[in-house]
Amino acid sequence: MSSAPHPPGAVVSYTTGRRSFDWLAPKRIRVGDDAMQKSKLMLALGCLGSILACGDLGDVDKRPPLAVIEGQLSVASTSADLGQTANVRVAVLWGTSTTGYKNSVDAPVSPVFPSKFRLEITDPPPADSMVGPAPEPAPTEDNTSGLSQRIVPANTPGSGGYKVASGRIVAYEDRNGNGRLDLIGPDMAPVDRVLGTNDELAVVYFEGDPPPLDEYGTPSNATRGYNLRRTPYCPPPTRSGQTTPCELPTWLPITTPYELLISADPELAGMMCDSTTGTMDAYPDTSNVKPGETPPPGPGPSGWPAADDPSLRCMPDGKSYSYGTCETTSKGLCKGWVQRCSHDRWSLPAGEPPAGWPCPIK
Repeated sequence: MSSAPHPPGAVVSYTTGRRSFDWLAPKRIRVGDDAMQKSKLMLALGCLGSILACGDLGDVDKRPPLAVIEGQLSVASTSADLGQTANVRVAVLWGTSTTGYKNSVDAPVSPVFPSKFRLEITDPPPADSMVGPAPEPAPTEDNTSGLSQRIVPANTPGSGGYKVASGRIVAYEDRNGNGRLDLIGPDMAPVDRVLGTNDELAVVYFEGDPPPLDEYGTPSNATRGYNLRRTPYCPPPTRSGQTTPCELPTWLPITTPYELLISADPELAGMMCDSTTGTMDAYPDTSNVKPGETPPPGPGPSGWPAADDPSLRCMPDGKSYSYGTCETTSKGLCKGWVQRCSHDRWSLPAGEPPAGWPCPIK
């Protein structure tokens, strides 16, 4: 493309990749030169119009997305305290090796629910969120908030080398209007407010070929790049050994609609931590019985526990049991937790077993 001559001192910039067109020409128009200057200006504007008309020249820096996630935000219940919520956005948060989070991409959404959203991901996850395969089967690793899971399938025959990252999509209120979720560290006050997430649906990225079997030994249909993984909630086994059948996780294509529930639960604030010790300070367990002592006859002050109570643990002969309770309290946002547990023991009273005795006697 030819360009017209410019007056002395003129600087004409055609940076088409960034759509930057700047004329910084000083005004040195002499008497009698108005017609010539107008002619040159019209020619320059014609050149500009030609560049803009090309279309693709101005978009050379825009890369096609590696993945597009589309979904819908809806309110979890009518009791969700959203207050005067404005500037709602959605973001992908990746778990990191520091047990904190990294955000990589986000987009605005309408604060009127239900509302649809679309996330275009043009890059792989942050480098410090990528981890290698686990040495032993490990379905998940809970993150500090208890709301995020890192999926690291174990090495399996034929899996080869790969890295994997796991993240969550969150909805948040951008309170300072800077267009991103502001992550915080210990002793920092929250800037934004996390409104909701999907505990069961993770965004998983594989660098390299995923293993053919997942950590449960079942065939995996995960692919290179971005996937979704649904892990339904599964209650833990009770102390008495009773278990509830659980649905196994499933791999889904990244094009699967992503359902995001808005609850404004205060516990969601933990997802704004960019780093934390992630520690659980556990105090020594307490008990009503010293080592070597015979437990007193039940029931305790709380009465007989139910046979399926997850805090109940029956002794092998069924003639005594322990009842454990744990209380976990936060040391502050992004600072970890303190856990205190008690394990009290009670024995079978003399005579016939009472009607409320929770353990089978052998």
